[in-house]
Amino acid sequence: MEGSTAIAVAAALFAITAIASEASFEHASRKGTQQIFRAVLGLRLLFGFCIPASLYGASRVWASGDIFTACIFVVMAAGMFGFWPSTIVLDKHSARQERWFGLKKISIPWSEVSYAGPDRDGSITIRARDGRSIEHMKYHVDPSGFDAALQMYFRHAVSSETGSQ
Repeated sequence: MEGSTAIAVAAALFAITAIASEASFEHASRKGTQQIFRAVLGLRLLFGFCIPASLYGASRVWASGDIFTACIFVVMAAGMFGFWPSTIVLDKHSARQERWFGLKKISIPWSEVSYAGPDRDGSITIRARDGRSIEHMKYHVDPSGFDAALQMYFRHAVSSETGSQ
């Protein structure tokens, strides 16, 4: 591996680790009685910069006549848009999730929740009786605050720290 390539790979691995660990340092925001769990700031900044940069790159490459590379840039931008982590809002009435800047919304009243607790992949999941689910991933802020909110709003929630009710 070439020296500059090794530095780029090391920088990328450091960035991924930093963004993943950022979740434990950031706290959920509040709006009245609602607790709002967004993706970590580093990930929002990264995607927020890279989506328009990819589209700009696609337009510049398209102008030069390289259609294949322009398509790769557009697919990268679409992928970042599609994988942008959701925003989760918890209050005393329900758990809500918004994806794709509000284009896809899920709302689960606490009375319809069948399970709230840790999943095998390390995320914290809220499942409704009808199969809908909301997932707090490692790239969302304040996992311990999310766990505490579940304990407060849903009395049958399983704690992700103890694995008990």
